[in-house]
Amino acid sequence: LADHVLPETMIMEQSIYELAETDRRIISDIELDIREAPLREWEIEIPADYTVVSCTGAAVADYSLATQVIDARKRLKVLFSGAVKDRQLIQLRLEKNEAAKAGDWQLLPLRYPQAKSQRGFIGVVATAGYRVAAKANESLTEIPLAYFPKQVAGLQQAYRMRDAKWTSSMTVEALGQSIQADVFHLYSVKEGAVYGSVLFNYFVVGAPATEWRVDVPAAIGNIDITGQNISHEWRREGNVLVIPLSRPLLGSGTMLLTFEQPIAAEGGTIATG
Repeated sequence: LADHVLPETMIMEQSIYELAETDRRIISDIELDIREAPLREWEIEIPADYTVVSCTGAAVADYSLATQVIDARKRLKVLFSGAVKDRQLIQLRLEKNEAAKAGDWQLLPLRYPQAKSQRGFIGVVATAGYRVAAKANESLTEIPLAYFPKQVAGLQQAYRMRDAKWTSSMTVEALGQSIQADVFHLYSVKEGAVYGSVLFNYFVVGAPATEWRVDVPAAIGNIDITGQNISHEWRREGNVLVIPLSRPLLGSGTMLLTFEQPIAAEGGTIATG
């Protein structure tokens, strides 16, 4: 007698749900423990509004995403290079084009129709300027952030799965912005002109800063600005310098502003501050 032996697969999943500036991401390390019989392909149900950025693994040859949407999900078929058994690791990255904003955020789990059992960990990461708090969880146990198996910058929530059919809803809050500036002025009086150097040491808390706005005296000219992440496309609007940053800044930053002010040989007035 010949019996058809079916494979038994246990899943160990570590997934990061990330709220980025311009998109939402699901980054998963999926470990398959395959017993009894080998596998040549594997199916994962992913949220229909996410796109597959990458699906890699030592034994992964290719993957295909179904076009049919069933229960707001699509099936991702992972094709192996051959018959695989024992432990296999699949690294999956999904993205959805949606900018970060305050409000509710529903975490949608990955599902494995062929799995016999599933366990693992769920982490939630948010970009600078946003705080994520749990609103409602089912079949998830909260754990300290230090106990999450994968150390990730910006991790705000961490959970252990109790059941494959877990659900989670988060509340995203936008943090207020606070900027402190320590400013040092140096003026050098020479024949025919006053040369000024102003050093700004910034510290940004809460939401990241995207530009600096500096009030300057009307009489100064020949302005030059250098510093961290300073864009060369700065402009002067009356007595205000608008200085865009090449990327949002959170934490400390430094900027140097130099200028000249003409002065007559018999003397004149220096506009300080």
